[in-house]
Amino acid sequence: MQIHQKGRWKPASDAYREFAESHPEFGIKGNGNSWIHFQRTHAPTLIEAGVLRRAAFRNRMIADTERFEGAVFALLSGGASE
Repeated sequence: MQIHQKGRWKPASDAYREFAESHPEFGIKGNGNSWIHFQRTHAPTLIEAGVLRRAAFRNRMIADTERFEGAVFALLSGGASE
């Protein structure tokens, strides 16, 4: 079992909200409905890339803060997620 750096992972909805605020060029609203749609559309790709994980507790998503912004930018701009 690997132990990861403290602070490297955060709730994915928080990481998504921060991404939306940092990248107005995509026209993303960082609200709950936008997050739900994003999750349905892109979560499988980001989970496969190791950027998102589904936490066992309450089935919440967590995001790797070191990779989330770059991976989502690439995904939304037509590039690869990593």
